[in-house]
Amino acid sequence: MRTRIGLAIFAIGILIYTLIPKNKPIADLQDIDTSLTNAPRTSAWLQEDIAFWQSKLDKSPGEFSYKAKLAGAYGLSFSESGAFDELFEAASLWDQVNQQTHYKEASFLRAAAKNAISLHEFKKAESLLLKAEKLGEGLTATQLMQFDVAMELAKYDQAEKLLEDLADPSNVDYLIRLSKWNDYKGELSEAIYLLEQVHDWAQQRNNEKLEFWAITNLGDYYGHAGTIKKAYQAYLEALRIDPSSVYAKKGIAYIAFAHDNQPKKALQIIQSIKGYETNPDLLLLSADIYDHLGDSKKRLQQHNTFIEQVASQGLEVLYRMPLASILAEEFQQYDTALDLARAEVAHRATPETYDLLAWIYYLSGDLDKAVALTENKVWGKSKEPVLLLHSAQILKAAGKLSSAAKIKEELLEASFELGPKSKREVMSL
Repeated sequence: MRTRIGLAIFAIGILIYTLIPKNKPIADLQDIDTSLTNAPRTSAWLQEDIAFWQSKLDKSPGEFSYKAKLAGAYGLSFSESGAFDELFEAASLWDQVNQQTHYKEASFLRAAAKNAISLHEFKKAESLLLKAEKLGEGLTATQLMQFDVAMELAKYDQAEKLLEDLADPSNVDYLIRLSKWNDYKGELSEAIYLLEQVHDWAQQRNNEKLEFWAITNLGDYYGHAGTIKKAYQAYLEALRIDPSSVYAKKGIAYIAFAHDNQPKKALQIIQSIKGYETNPDLLLLSADIYDHLGDSKKRLQQHNTFIEQVASQGLEVLYRMPLASILAEEFQQYDTALDLARAEVAHRATPETYDLLAWIYYLSGDLDKAVALTENKVWGKSKEPVLLLHSAQILKAAGKLSSAAKIKEELLEASFELGPKSKREVMSL
């Protein structure tokens, strides 16, 4: 369920606002000051549940049912705390459970696949779900997850076929996937309408977990659509449900930075979040803000801390793409960056991963390879703003000015937002 529509989606759609010289600020610290220092919540009962099943397992180390219960408890705790060590513990336990049950329990296979998706191990998840599909039990639940994985692996024909097979407007899980599909197809209004239905459904049934998920993703979609006030109100609603939500606070910080043009306020929000120094996503955003402020020393500090935290938490696969970008752009370590980009393409050959590889080739001086990848694997295959900007810059460098100009028009006409620095790069194309 936590197949989040990332904050990158929120970034799309507000260039038209940042081009207006005097935006009225939206983000107000008074709206969130009481929640800024709230640590991620961890329910006491979850920790008690972990301790209970661990004690049971200690007494009977070979009992797979205890391992399954403990893995489930770790997964639930991660959904609240965001502590990746719990996700790794769950992954190890699910591997043991499925080995012991000879991959014959569909529910265990789905649970392991869900864990793998959270760690961006999409091919592993795909393999587990294929095994679950053959077993037949809980087929709808399996196919819903197969849709998620197919989208992540850019297997869009397979995703569309799964969606057709799953079609059931009364099923809220189907509506979630249909919303995601409409966003991918560029039908943002329909995607928002469907997700609002999901939110209302959850609210009417007091399903707080789903309500929170829907409203945070609606915040992203509203930002995509350029309705920044609605995005802000969505994040505030999310904080009313969970005052500790780092995701919602990050969304508000981004509004302060990219819409309100108040980077120092954005930094104040980020740095007030408990544990931000160890949160890779917050470190990346703060590095972007320092870059906008012209503070290269602090930008470098944030990038170095990001690299340290990713390594210490074992998150190299999860953050392989930003790692590659930083190594190339900040440190000019092109060989290492290219190795990471190639690994990401091998893991999932999407327009985004091919763009990363093309961009690093371009930065390293290999323009021919950058152009070939851009023309064959990226341009025309995605409307994601970073990809469009990279494509335009690469093609312009190769002397293909008319193509670069077309992409520039697409960026402006689509009202894509890339942040203040990239906005200037668009205007200079």
